[in-house]
Amino acid sequence: MHEEKLNVLVISFVIILLLLTILLFSLLYFFNQKRIKYIIEKQESLRKAERELERARIENQEHLLKSL
Repeated sequence: MHEEKLNVLVISFVIILLLLTILLFSLLYFFNQKRIKYIIEKQESLRKAERELERARIENQEHLLKSL
């Protein structure tokens, strides 16, 4: 009788640990996906700013050439 209760307790403990592990990895995956999305958005905005800067540099060079 005592051994059966111990077995049930151990099995319950293992199941709880398994569920907590699954929850932990799910949360890690979720926050990692959000972080990846944030990084991609920042890279895209940086590329856009670089294109605008290059366009402004070219316009500035053309303006300087015309003023000579």
